[in-house]
Amino acid sequence: KIGSFHPTQGVLRTQGLKSEETSLMIKKFAGAIVAAMLFAIPTTVLAISYPVIMNEYNAISSGKYIDGTDYVDSSKGDDYFASFAGMPDGRVQGNGGNWFELVVTGQNVDMRGWEIRWVEEGSDGGDGTDLWYGDGTIDQGIIEFANDVVWGNLQAGTIITFSEQQFIQVDTTDSGSGERNFTHPDQVDGSFEATIDLSTDTSFDPSSDDWWIHVSTLEEATAGSPLVTTQTNVDGDGAGNFSVGNNDMHFHIFDASDVEVFSVVEDDFGGISSKEMAKLEADPTPYLNKNDYNDGTSSSFGAPNVWSAGTITQDFTALRNGTIVPEPAAALLMLGGAIGLLMLRRRK
Repeated sequence: KIGSFHPTQGVLRTQGLKSEETSLMIKKFAGAIVAAMLFAIPTTVLAISYPVIMNEYNAISSGKYIDGTDYVDSSKGDDYFASFAGMPDGRVQGNGGNWFELVVTGQNVDMRGWEIRWVEEGSDGGDGTDLWYGDGTIDQGIIEFANDVVWGNLQAGTIITFSEQQFIQVDTTDSGSGERNFTHPDQVDGSFEATIDLSTDTSFDPSSDDWWIHVSTLEEATAGSPLVTTQTNVDGDGAGNFSVGNNDMHFHIFDASDVEVFSVVEDDFGGISSKEMAKLEADPTPYLNKNDYNDGTSSSFGAPNVWSAGTITQDFTALRNGTIVPEPAAALLMLGGAIGLLMLRRRK
């Protein structure tokens, strides 16, 4: 008799076949099942899984505003900056200076000893020290996570922001032509009207729907037990300084074993001007498509990204309630188990 697979009983019939014919038929059958299972697994499950991703960074130059060369030319601000007295519209020169935002997309991620290695390839003010990139004349640096409990067990959906400054002091006085909200240059002489607080804050509590950790690298540089340490080869910069801009920016994240777990470069955003933000315009996921990175003119420090004139907002629900698609390893383990069961049937 010819071997057959009964669609309702789910068994492979091999009556009347020689042992070698049976073996060949089972191999073919196993191959077909494996192919069908691979086809059935979503491509996102088989894709690379990123435990942490870049969500947004501020590419706006120090003298410009969001989508404008000056205050009058701009009409956009950041809601976080607007939350401080004297800053009703969140519009500030430089949009808060050097800052970027990560999202944890894996579960129970231990970031102790990790490094964020940044480089502004379009700038050439380096002091000649080759930190890691391969050319000491290019601006580059490293932000390293300390061996601190804060970084030991991060949950999916956590937002982590890094700002260089601890405070942004703003001169809100109208110059007479409508210009205002200048970032105060020396931060110390008191001739300013508003202060944006960017101090380190690790009081996050996911159980109370607070998923945000923030770190000021300049503040940490003077702390007794810093959460992060920095290195930079930019002339004139020191402990706590780092750079973010639109001059061919690169971010590379390495784990404690020096394995790169994520990277993003300016080309992923299609090019960014000095009046734009760089951001992910999609819901955050460990299986993100880098084609979803884009330049834009909305800023959302410490909060989900928005785009399409504010009509679309990132949704963190799948990350935070644990319904994100299974890890690739789990899917492949299920596939291996199915193959193993099939081979056990073959041995009978």
